[in-house]
Amino acid sequence: MRIIVEDLKEDFPRELVKELKEKGIEAKIEGKDVVVDESLVTRRYLRTLVKKLLAKRKLYDDFRVLGDGENLIVRERRLKRIKGKYEEEEES
Repeated sequence: MRIIVEDLKEDFPRELVKELKEKGIEAKIEGKDVVVDESLVTRRYLRTLVKKLLAKRKLYDDFRVLGDGENLIVRERRLKRIKGKYEEEEES
């Protein structure tokens, strides 16, 4: 399965591969994409890990994770989510 990364900095695929290797999942980088052996991990678990990494980098409000059947696509949101930004303002 491929994880196609669009509109993100080049270090995101490297961080994702590092995170997957810590969890014991074999992954490699091909261009801007990350390739994972689908027999080792479920699609839902992989999607959750990608979302957690986005949340860790505080990019969850700006990007979303889509599935197109064979691949997962990390894409910038057309309409940014406002909810998270308001929560940050209230905390500060």
